[in-house]
Amino acid sequence: MMIKGYNCYYCGGSTAPDEINYEACWGEQRILIQDAPVLRCERCHEIFLAPDVLDIIKKIAQEEPKIGEPELIIRMPVRSYQVYYT
Repeated sequence: MMIKGYNCYYCGGSTAPDEINYEACWGEQRILIQDAPVLRCERCHEIFLAPDVLDIIKKIAQEEPKIGEPELIIRMPVRSYQVYYT
């Protein structure tokens, strides 16, 4: 359940419901959770996740190996910051 009427902790702006893709890490496990509900500040665009949403994200990340086949598998390049900017 999202908290309604919440003001941004950082800038005091109003927040509105939105959805994001959230990357969750649990040990060595990484998973992208699509359409996670958040509140987004309309001024500075900071995002806030409600405690119950974080509980569900944690449960998904913990149970990922047992859930079955994912909806989608994404391949992405990995680059080292130090290789390019040192």
